[in-house]
Amino acid sequence: MAVMQAVGGNILLAANLIQNAGVEQFRADNATVGTSFETISNNDADVVQIGEGAGDTIDVVSSSGDDVMTTGTGGWSVVVEGLDVNFLPQSETIELNGATAVPGLLTYVFVNRVYLSAAGTGLALAGQLTIADVTGSTVIGKIDIGKVEMANLIYMVPANSTGYCYGFTADVDAVAAGAGMVEAALQTVRTGLQGAIASETWDTIGKLSQSEGDGDVVQATGGNANGSGGFEFPGQVPWVLPPKTIVRVAGKAGTGTAAITGTLQIVVHGVNAGTTITAN
Repeated sequence: MAVMQAVGGNILLAANLIQNAGVEQFRADNATVGTSFETISNNDADVVQIGEGAGDTIDVVSSSGDDVMTTGTGGWSVVVEGLDVNFLPQSETIELNGATAVPGLLTYVFVNRVYLSAAGTGLALAGQLTIADVTGSTVIGKIDIGKVEMANLIYMVPANSTGYCYGFTADVDAVAAGAGMVEAALQTVRTGLQGAIASETWDTIGKLSQSEGDGDVVQATGGNANGSGGFEFPGQVPWVLPPKTIVRVAGKAGTGTAAITGTLQIVVHGVNAGTTITAN
């Protein structure tokens, strides 16, 4: 086992001042979480990824003609970060063409992140951007109007890396019809050992249970209030995510549907990860 020296706290890590290590951070909201666990995503539905095997290319399309390279007032281009057929990291930039779908050139089995890389005077997307695989037309994620990044609380650790998760946050919003006890769970699956990307059998390794404040009831009598909180592993010792592990924050309503906003943060170390400080 490698000896890890003191690195001055997590600020250096977050600032990308540690060799072969970085922080992956995600936020998302799901307005219609049902009574079975589903990924917190602004798809307002569970996230379905491309899956193993040959993989697939993806395309991006906006609901607005103002999201077009060079001439639009909205988004111009996005960066896609994901894993290739060998589960190794890759990325590409795709230039937007408004309501015309634009395919990328690379083949993915999993898409971890899509974010705006250039924009016009509006400095954000003018429409909603949809990210889907070309062959299957499965919606992997969306970037909402006025936003700059895809909002999915799900991540796959590359085959050449190890991830470390310290916990997550979840905020249950009051909705018109009470959803009862709402659960938010940190879940993992090891691809190739516990299921395929498109048919996971998830393990729950941490969970929050919150009572949803019924939006039909005034706050003075116990309703119309958010339930917020966070889960952290005891002693701040992170849960280790081996290569090719998928980790997500999922939600489930006790009855009806619930609205949940959450965050997920993972520290990722590459195969040659160390604790050498590369800058002061």
